[in-house]
Parts: sequence; C-alpha cells; structure tokens
Amino acid sequence: MDVSTWVPRLGWTLAGLLSIAACTREPEVAPKVDAPLSVSARYTEALDRLEAGFLDRGWVISRERDGTPTHTGDSLIWSGMLLAAVPCDRGVKTEAALIEMITDLGGALVRYIPTVGKVRGASLDGALGLYRGIAHRIKCPGKADLWREAVRLHSEYVRTKRDLHPTGATVPPGFTYVLERLARELGAGGSPDSDDLGLLRPALAVWAKSTVDMRKPCYRVHLGLLVHQALDDLGVSPQHEHFCIAAKGGGMPLVDHFCGQPEPLLTWIEKFEYDRAEYFLQRCSFESEHTDGVLTPGLDLIVAIRTAYAL
Repeated sequence: MDVSTWVPRLGWTLAGLLSIAACTREPEVAPKVDAPLSVSARYTEALDRLEAGFLDRGWVISRERDGTPTHTGDSLIWSGMLLAAVPCDRGVKTEAALIEMITDLGGALVRYIPTVGKVRGASLDGALGLYRGIAHRIKCPGKADLWREAVRLHSEYVRTKRDLHPTGATVPPGFTYVLERLARELGAGGSPDSDDLGLLRPALAVWAKSTVDMRKPCYRVHLGLLVHQALDDLGVSPQHEHFCIAAKGGGMPLVDHFCGQPEPLLTWIEKFEYDRAEYFLQRCSFESEHTDGVLTPGLDLIVAIRTAYAL
C-alpha cells in the first residue's frame, strides 16, 4: 500500500472536518445480542475449520485448491485480527508465530514468512491488524507478560527507523499513537504524544469520508475501524462520532455495528458462504465481491460472530 495515496493533506482535512462537524451527534452503541446455540456452534465450527486447515506455522492464510498457501500478503493483518476474535485459550499458535517474527526480526514486521524466498516488509494495514489483536489479547490472563518484550522491541524499532521493515511501509504521523499507547499499557514504553492522537482521529474521519464519497476501495475505512477498536481496548476515550458520521453510507456491516446499527451484521452472518470472497467485510456495499477459486479461512465469519454476539 502506498501511504501517499491516502494520508490526508491539511487543507482538505480541515474542510472535511468542518463538513463532518456540522452534523455531529453521538453515535448509538449497538446493544448486546445473545447468541443462539446454533450461532455459537457455527462460531466454534468456523474456528475449528480455520485452525485445522488455514494456518501455516501459525499464520492465517488462504489456500489454492491443491493446498498451497496463497494471497499471503494479507497474512499479518488476518493473523493479528484473529487474536481479537478468539477466546483466550485459542489462537495460541498464531500468537506464538507473531511474537517469534517480531523477536527474530529485532522489532520489524513482515507480511508473512515463507518457507522459501524473500520476505516482504509489512504494510500499514498489517501493522494495524496486529495492534488491534495485541490490544485485545493482552486483556487475557498472563498475555500481557507474554507480549511485553515483543511490543518493546517493535515500538523501539518504529521510533528509531520510522518504518515497519527496511522493505515495508513508513508509519505516518499520528498512527504511531496506537503502538506507543500499547507499549505504555504493557509497561514497555513511555507516554505517547497526545498531539499524535490529535492528528489521528480527524485523519481517520476524513479518510473515511473521502473513501465513501469518492467510491474508493473501502479497506481504508476498515483500517479506521481497527484503530478505533484498538484504542477502545486500550482505554482511550472513544470519540467515535466523527468516524461514524464520515463512514455513513458505505454499507460496511462491521462499521454499522460499531456505530450502533447491529442488524446489517446479523444479516451478513446469516448469508455468509465460505470461499466466496476473501474477508469481504472490509468492502463497502458498492464494491463487488471478487472470487478466484481459492479456499479462504473464514476469518470474516469468526470476526463477525464474535463482534455481533460478544462471545
């Protein structure tokens, strides 16, 4: 991902904020819905299916029909997100793989570690998926101690290098706040710069608004959601309203749920089919599904059920 294509410039950031602020209201909070036994069983089956057939040394992957790992460029974001969507006693192999990566690379991140060939440096979306997963995971008993050193290494690497890997993405202003807050939560860093948070929130709102208005690929809105969810888990004051207003009209069920409308996500779960599209939840309603015949891990179903029913 070329961050220069989406990091907002000051001029249209201010203009966008003015238009968003004009209709600001507090978003509703989606009510908790009890999961029927059939949905709970479906969640467990989906998780068992993923862990049995769609992990490669702990990394979440898709597979070709012959079983070959494919589309591995998304493996980091998926692996991180899995940690935010499973019970504390699940996801152990994925957790170990991610900690091993960070430790072995001295704090850098990659998209996936192949058994042969060169690694590819991580993009910002991979890092945000990882941060989302860690922020949620460390609420589990004993997990904070497990992650502390890896997060310390990674935060020091980013602070020094300003990138995620020598061949990876740079970290734009503001986005370092999530990592630094995570490090502080674990006792692995100092206090994050509040100015970064001041940059981050409006950037996410304007980014979402421009994406929806201009019909751009909506993974950008999904990344904004991951940031807000991570900050929530880290105890940062929510202030979701600008983001929710900006993303309105995108038709993304996860974002709708986050902004107080649970019905679209419940409907999406009912209609879900495996191997139809890879993590279709990151796309807006105006984006077409794409299928190329690969076998997909069903992480989107796991995330959707966990989110909708607070399992």
